Amino acid sequence: MSRRQSNNGRSPSESYEAKSGLIGARFGASASGLALSASIILRGKMTLNILVRIAILAGFSLLGGVASPIRTFAATYAFDSKRADVNFTYYVGFLSQSGRFTELDGLFQFDERAPERGSISAVIKTTSLTAHAWESELKGSMFFNVAVFPEIRFRSRSAKLAAGDGAEFIGDLTMNGVTQPVALLAILKNRSHVSATGHIKRSAFNMTALSFLVADEIDIQIEAELVEKRVP
Repeated sequence: MSRRQSNNGRSPSESYEAKSGLIGARFGASASGLALSASIILRGKMTLNILVRIAILAGFSLLGGVASPIRTFAATYAFDSKRADVNFTYYVGFLSQSGRFTELDGLFQFDERAPERGSISAVIKTTSLTAHAWESELKGSMFFNVAVFPEIRFRSRSAKLAAGDGAEFIGDLTMNGVTQPVALLAILKNRSHVSATGHIKRSAFNMTALSFLVADEIDIQIEAELVEKRVP
């Protein structure tokens, strides 16, 4: 065998070229691998940066939501005593009779987004009672007894959402020296007027005179203009 031939029968130049080709192929593969690895690492860093930014923004948003106060739509109103009526209707046989109180003071708190947070505190002056029939009897000791009890008071204890845009206020009605639980259904109209209705039994307030003639049930209808009170 000639000295210029390697053990596999190739000449030194052929062997060198083969080795060079193999090394080049390996180097190319390694370079491609490094390039691919670098690309993956770079993409990973970009993805990580994006995730970090998202996390930071989410954190700021969360902190902002915690720190920001809860927006409320609650408002406090005063009854306009010059434009308020508390009407009541009672029944004598099949005929209805009515009267009204024209002096109403107090506060009405209402939140359009959460009516259950509302409240009513009202005072009626019984001497303001007027009626087309039996006015003196209604003011006398048999009924409202205005000389002894010059005020009727209502203070709500709780409220809950009712049908439509209204709320049902449950509270204590003090009249004729007696306090009883009463429910009022109130609806706020245009943020300047409130309408409220309720029902009571006069016997629950020691008004038992003429029970053979006058029915026990009394219907209440309140119509009042409101003046919004600005809270500083």
